[in-house]
Amino acid sequence: MTPEWIAADCTADHLRLWAMGSEGIFARAEAPVGADPLATLHALAAPWLTEGRQIEVIASGLAPVTALRIVPCTPVATAVPVPSDDSSLSLRLVPGLRQDRPADLTQGAEVRIAGALRVLGDFDGVICLPGLTTVWAHLSAGEVVSFQSFATGSLLAALTGDIAGPLETAAFTESLATTRARPERLAAQIASLRAESLLSGLSATTLRSRATGLFIGAELTAARPYWLGQRVVLAGEGSEPYRLALAAEGVQAETLPEEACILAGLALLHTAG
Repeated sequence: MTPEWIAADCTADHLRLWAMGSEGIFARAEAPVGADPLATLHALAAPWLTEGRQIEVIASGLAPVTALRIVPCTPVATAVPVPSDDSSLSLRLVPGLRQDRPADLTQGAEVRIAGALRVLGDFDGVICLPGLTTVWAHLSAGEVVSFQSFATGSLLAALTGDIAGPLETAAFTESLATTRARPERLAAQIASLRAESLLSGLSATTLRSRATGLFIGAELTAARPYWLGQRVVLAGEGSEPYRLALAAEGVQAETLPEEACILAGLALLHTAG
């Protein structure tokens, strides 16, 4: 079966493709990004292509930094065509967003934000996108007003080797409260936790749960202007720790599935194209 179009999303370590038909998704493919993301994309899409027909591919997370759009602006506007020797593909890349003060950029988050807005409808508030890099974006009147990125997931992965998996709620909550009370001691707390894991043989789940609490506690302190008094929506596979952390601050965050947001955002550009 040949798709009507292909949606693609590239993160720091993974590339995902969805074959889209009139009734939605009919096939998925994914792989590590590799040294050449575009070559990986072509290889993943190959089984869905047929000779003599050109399929549109709209991809997020792959546009060059030179194509970034400056905020405040809508999350997405157009996708940039990419020349290709493969006549079976018409590839368009979605530009990310740029902010100069403080310096920041997105490469993929903009599509998730656009998709979340499409799902939510009229929305003023904050969208938080957990991941290796977590993005907090302030939205008003359909535009991204400002955003702030945090390397929380990357730091957690460096310490524990993993950012996914089950969470020990009690261990997470205790560490969260520790860092919320004394965020300036984060580096010392992490060093102590690492030593304890070696000396006492903490389980991988306990280590990850406590480290997640420490890191997210520090992030919430820094991101306070984004969530305090705001309507907050979480969109991402790692949303649960953030939902628990915000609930501890009296913020009842809404959640949206990441895949639905990605596809809704990319579909906007497919329809516009």
